[in-house]
Amino acid sequence: MPLDSSLRVAAAADRDSPLRVPNRRSLGFIAVGAASGVPVANYTVTGLSVICALLVPALIMSASIGRAWIPAVMSILGFLAYATSATVNGLPDGGPNSVVFLSLALYIVGISLLCRRVEDVCALLVGIGIGTGIFYAFVGTPLTIGGGLADNWKYGFAPAVTVSIVYVLVIRQKSIYVISAALVLLALTSLALNFRSHALVCVVAVLILVISKRQLTQYRPLRMVTAVVAMVAAFALILPYASRSGLFGRALETKVSSQLGEGVPMILSGRTEPPLSFSAIVEKPWFGWGSAHNIPEYVFAHARLLAVDIGFPRDFRFEFVWKLPDGSASFHSIVLGTWAEAGIFGALLPLWLLASCLVIIIRPGRAGRWMPVTTLVAVQACWDLVFSPWSYNLATVFAAVAVLCVLLRPKRPVTAGSSQ
Repeated sequence: MPLDSSLRVAAAADRDSPLRVPNRRSLGFIAVGAASGVPVANYTVTGLSVICALLVPALIMSASIGRAWIPAVMSILGFLAYATSATVNGLPDGGPNSVVFLSLALYIVGISLLCRRVEDVCALLVGIGIGTGIFYAFVGTPLTIGGGLADNWKYGFAPAVTVSIVYVLVIRQKSIYVISAALVLLALTSLALNFRSHALVCVVAVLILVISKRQLTQYRPLRMVTAVVAMVAAFALILPYASRSGLFGRALETKVSSQLGEGVPMILSGRTEPPLSFSAIVEKPWFGWGSAHNIPEYVFAHARLLAVDIGFPRDFRFEFVWKLPDGSASFHSIVLGTWAEAGIFGALLPLWLLASCLVIIIRPGRAGRWMPVTTLVAVQACWDLVFSPWSYNLATVFAAVAVLCVLLRPKRPVTAGSSQ
């Protein structure tokens, strides 16, 4: 029996059963997601790619992917934007990041053919998290191989472990407050292990969950936005003082003190790359530079001026943080890096994902009982899109998030005339 057929057959018996443990359908999706732990080519092609490729013939046989065609088409446009940018800039090809967008299109089609409900995608995300853990435990990257607990937690395990724990708590029918307490404990763990961004993601998710719980009868999106912005600002202001006291360990204290001593503006969340990204985008907003290896020196010079204008010290070591060992520019942002490399058309999918995740954050109640999982995933995706580079399985996660965003969009009401 085909894989998608076996998953759908299990749904009939499991749909009405109380979910205090994952049912057969959910376990099937978790197993499918775990296949992503098998690397096939770099960080873009995994065992899950093979499963998705096997499902593509179903699309040819007129199986519908619904509105998931929107992010799928934007993924293909991203690949074409890289190819166009390479041609405009006289480069031989679009580089490895262009392949990511082809993989995204394949993942989106395959996942949308498999997952018809929000809980399906949530289970798949848990499986992807397990696959990510398998990869970092047995293969790893230069950032984790030979590293200690802090390195492996920061670069490999934290998001995967967090979504798995929240998923299990939802399955066990725990309250929002129990789930929030678990997220707070995970945030404290990340602070102790010098992973501030993950701690912020957990804290913001807690805030959204608690506000949503208390406003079920009369929900106000503006209040949610205001609360999230206030929380992020408070986190940025309070953390330096808390870290300097040694409350969260020596590693965090050293990191924050170093950044404050170097004069990195806290408004950039400790990141130094945005001035370079913005300067590269302003110079070539439509077609980009083709590759991070193709950024000329005058763009770095303009970026230095911009950085000093927004608060960086003049003697800051820009070259040290803006250039990777292979000579390429370090954008450290999927949205900004894609825009700088492939132009605005390449950035359409990342921007669409960012906007869709913000909608999930502002209106989390659409996910029903799965709101804790979808909220956490949306907040994490927003951070990764703005402040992270591509890494292992991140394309797979974004594809699942794209399908999740499509499933959570409100359906058009059916009028009496159209139903006849």
